[in-house]
Amino acid sequence: MKKIITSLTILLVCISGFISAYAAGQASGNENDPTVLTLNTYFDSYINTAHPADYYEFTLSKNEKILVECDNVSKSKEHIMTLSGNGIEPIYTTDATDGYSMYITAELNAGTYNISVKGDYASRASTGNLSYHIAVFDELNRGHVVNEADTVMIDDDFELDDFGNNDSGDWLDGFRPHYEYGVKTIEDETDGNSYMAFTPVNSSQYYVFEAKDVYSNKVLCSEFDIKFPSGNIEIQMKQASSNIDTNFKMAGRIRKYAYYLQYYSNGDWKYLFDNTNNWLKLNDTNKWYTMRITLDVRTNTYNIYLEERDSGKIISKAENISFGEECTHISHYNFSSTEKICIDNVKIFESEIDEKIGGYTYIKVPKNGTRQYKYFNTKSVSKKAWSADKWTILSSAAGISIDEDTGILSVSAEAKPGTILVSASRKYYPWVKNTYLVDIDR
Repeated sequence: MKKIITSLTILLVCISGFISAYAAGQASGNENDPTVLTLNTYFDSYINTAHPADYYEFTLSKNEKILVECDNVSKSKEHIMTLSGNGIEPIYTTDATDGYSMYITAELNAGTYNISVKGDYASRASTGNLSYHIAVFDELNRGHVVNEADTVMIDDDFELDDFGNNDSGDWLDGFRPHYEYGVKTIEDETDGNSYMAFTPVNSSQYYVFEAKDVYSNKVLCSEFDIKFPSGNIEIQMKQASSNIDTNFKMAGRIRKYAYYLQYYSNGDWKYLFDNTNNWLKLNDTNKWYTMRITLDVRTNTYNIYLEERDSGKIISKAENISFGEECTHISHYNFSSTEKICIDNVKIFESEIDEKIGGYTYIKVPKNGTRQYKYFNTKSVSKKAWSADKWTILSSAAGISIDEDTGILSVSAEAKPGTILVSASRKYYPWVKNTYLVDIDR
C-alpha cells in the first residue's frame, strides 16, 4: 500500500482541478481587452490610484458551478468584485471579512464570463500598490478528495511514466480455476488517453481481474471510469483470504445484467434506478461512465453513485445499502466479465473516519449587506480541495446559509445573535463527519 507523503502527491491523487500554480503580472485595466484566466490557476495582480481596476475573462465548456476567489485584498480599502457576462445578472461582493478574501459562487451555463476587481479610491487615501490573487475554480462537485491521513492502495491512470512503465502491475491477470488466464492490455483513445482493458479468452465463462493489496476494516472508498460491454459483468468487494477462497463473505457486489445495473444486499439483487425512477438501462457500449463505491465496514453499509464521465451528472445512486453478508474487513476487489471491460482513473483508498473543522468560532452580523466566512476540513491537504466535504448547518437560523460545496458561510444583516452548528461530511461517504459550534454576535 502507498501512503501519501507529500502535498503534491495528494493533489494528483484527488481530482484534476484545484491546481496551485500561479501566473503573475498586472492584469488588464481595459474592460474591452480583459486578461484571460486559466481555470483553477491563480493570477497575481495589483491595483493603485493610476490603475484602479483589473478586468478578466474565463470560459466554461459546459454547464457547471464555479467559485471565484479573490485573496489578500486590503482591509483598509473597500474592493468590489463583480461577475458578469453571457446574459447573467451581474453578481458582486465587497466583503473581505474572511482572511482578506472575497468569494462568489454561481451556477453558470457554458460560455464566456467577465470578472472585474476595483478599488474604492474615491473615498479613501492610499499609498502604493494593493496586490491580490484571483482564481476561478470549477468542478466543485466532482470526485473523491484524498486527505493527508488517508491510505491509498490503488491510484492508476494507466499512462506511461517517465520510465516507460504503466499501472498494469497493480492488477492480477484475469483467472479461472485450473490456471486459465484472461488478458489485460493498455489501449488508447483517439485523443491519446490510455486505459486498461480486461479481456476473457473464453466468452462462455467469467474471468476475474483483481486489484492487488486492497484491505480495509474501516471505510473503503473507490472510484473509476468504466465503459460497459454489451454482456454481463460484475464488480465485487469481499472478505476473502485469497482469490480462490470459497468461504468468502460478500460485502459489495454490483452487476450489469442484460441492459440493467443491479446491486446485491442482504442476499438479494436489487435494481438501480434512473432519475425518472425507472430501472436504469445502459444501451451505449461506447460511452464512458464514472462509478463511485464507498463501503463502511464498521456499519456493513455501502453507497453507489453512477455518473456520466464527461458531464459529471449523477444518473443513478443507491445509499445506505446493507452489505450482501456481514463482514469484519474487505480484502478483495475485482472486476469480472465474459466480455472485455474497459476501466480508467482507478482510485481505491481507506478513508480516515472523522473530520476536523477549522474556521471562525465567533462571527458578527453586518449592519448591512452580507458577510462571508470560510470553513474547511483541517485534515485536507489543501483548503482549495473544495469537493472534499459537503457542508450543512444543523440548526437553522434566519439570515445565515452555507454553500454545501465550498464551506463558505454567508451572514446577512437579518441574522440574529445566537449559536449554530456547522457540519461537514465526506461527500460520497457521509458516515465520516463532524460538527463545529459557532457563536453569532452583533
